[in-house]
Amino acid sequence: MAVYVALTNGSGEMKVNLVLKNLSNDKRLLKFGGSVTFDNPNHVLELIFNIRQCVFEEPGLYGFEVYANEEHVFESRFNVVKTESKS
Repeated sequence: MAVYVALTNGSGEMKVNLVLKNLSNDKRLLKFGGSVTFDNPNHVLELIFNIRQCVFEEPGLYGFEVYANEEHVFESRFNVVKTESKS
């Protein structure tokens, strides 16, 4: 799975984190992060997070949250559903 994030309106160096949460119990499943540098506020930084071995143990509502310098920037929610395998 890959997550694409585009950020703008930043200034200088910032720490960016991507957090995956199970929203039914607020449990954090994954956290990725690093530092980025904005040349100016109009600069658009495009980030791709490649996520391997992510297991959703139960169906339900999940969300990716993005933080810049510990400030919540945005969230994207999605549903995980269980499917039956055909034999």
